[in-house]
Amino acid sequence: MSSSHCTKSFAHLVTYTGSLATDIGKMTELEEFRASNNDIFGILPVEITELSNLITLDLSGNMLTGKIPDEFQDITPLRFLHLQGQRDFGGFSGQLPSFENSAHLHDLDLSRNSLTGNISDKFLETVRKSKNRTDYAYPTIDLSHNMITGKIPANWDDFVGLFVDLADNQITEVPDVLCDTLLDSLLRTHVMQFSAVQAITPTSVVRLMSILLASSVLKGLPHDFMEV
Repeated sequence: MSSSHCTKSFAHLVTYTGSLATDIGKMTELEEFRASNNDIFGILPVEITELSNLITLDLSGNMLTGKIPDEFQDITPLRFLHLQGQRDFGGFSGQLPSFENSAHLHDLDLSRNSLTGNISDKFLETVRKSKNRTDYAYPTIDLSHNMITGKIPANWDDFVGLFVDLADNQITEVPDVLCDTLLDSLLRTHVMQFSAVQAITPTSVVRLMSILLASSVLKGLPHDFMEV
């Protein structure tokens, strides 16, 4: 049994079981598609990236597998992308997409999947270099509970007030450029936990509103940093 609410620009699926059909791409006027916490399984059809007016996509809490299409970066107005919570059924796998051409992506949640590889230096490049403050300021990025490796790109310093969660990955390095000036008074929600830390010498964090790195493999973090 399933129910749905659908208009020209909005679609909401409730108690839906099944896969997403490839003809979903024909709903070209759709601006918001919400189908969280259903029983949607299978791969995410690349045709979904043909929704050229899409602003919000929430498919969290389903049973999707396979790769996240790189073509998501071609949806110019896309601002909210929530694909988290598929991991109990395998989840999305393969390389973390860079979303380098995404123009306005501001709230990205890919947590609790099986994504691998390093974070590309071109990750959200267009957003980071935007002259529009509503794009580059106070974005939220949740990549926690995946299998992402390597360091956080130094160019994340381009963001202002970044909220990022990388807990339960294999992050090995936080660049000094992200930690090179006095802590901003806005940094009241800062939380950082580590299992083991190395090669980090920051005494404060700049331009970050919150960064979570629990269960990472960082080594050598000074005690004064932990007391921020």
